[in-house]
Amino acid sequence: MPTNKMLWETIYGSRFKNILMQKPLLEKNLIDFVDSLRSLGLLKKITSFLSIGAGAGERELFLAHKLQIPFGYIDPTVELTKIFSQKLREAKLELLLQDEHFGPFETFKTQHRYDLIFALHSWYYIGANERALRNVLSLLTEKGHLYIVMIPSNTFTVTLSKQFGSHASDVNFLFSNGFSVWAKKKGYNHKYQEKEVEFNIQAFLEKKKFTSYGKAWIAYMLRQDWNTISVQKRKQIKDFFLDYQKNGMTRETIGSLIFCKGRR
Repeated sequence: MPTNKMLWETIYGSRFKNILMQKPLLEKNLIDFVDSLRSLGLLKKITSFLSIGAGAGERELFLAHKLQIPFGYIDPTVELTKIFSQKLREAKLELLLQDEHFGPFETFKTQHRYDLIFALHSWYYIGANERALRNVLSLLTEKGHLYIVMIPSNTFTVTLSKQFGSHASDVNFLFSNGFSVWAKKKGYNHKYQEKEVEFNIQAFLEKKKFTSYGKAWIAYMLRQDWNTISVQKRKQIKDFFLDYQKNGMTRETIGSLIFCKGRR
């Protein structure tokens, strides 16, 4: 059986890098990220944070710079870890980085404990793994929080993937609502909520033609290189986007789970 890291690299890794290369996070996105953490009370009196599946590390570096606190970075994708290392040097935040792991969370070891640990759209690749969940909770300080963000089932993204994608059967892909049910059955108490967000369709389609970012994002979601998608399927995907949009905006639902240290 291939490992999670192997599956991530072969199915997602390079395609996700292509998304970041086409459209880096804007400062507004970074500010919104920090504001969302603050609104949930997750930044109150924190002195450290750890990110699982941190990618190129833009959010993490922005947060570390803003709060001036130690942080940890975990990501298994070679291309993205290289980008992070470069951005870390450019930001001159090397002294704040106390954990750096270029690999999957399952092989991460540290003596540090964190007030906040977050996994933003990365827990899919860990899956319903009780050992991993137990391990990550053990890395929290006594009043620490674990914040996991995923998409729930029956959303725009999931519908697109199911309708046009051909997913590998051996990927343990979870949705936020299913993961919440599983965690509760296992006795891991947490707060679960869903929130609707809007995004501008122009990031994907401009003058009814797919943008470079749109092509990269679709390739990532369908796990299929853009140049292998037929002309007919591209037209169907374009119609799908246009049907979902209203006044140039499309809605997506995001699910989040917040776990506390020792709450089981």
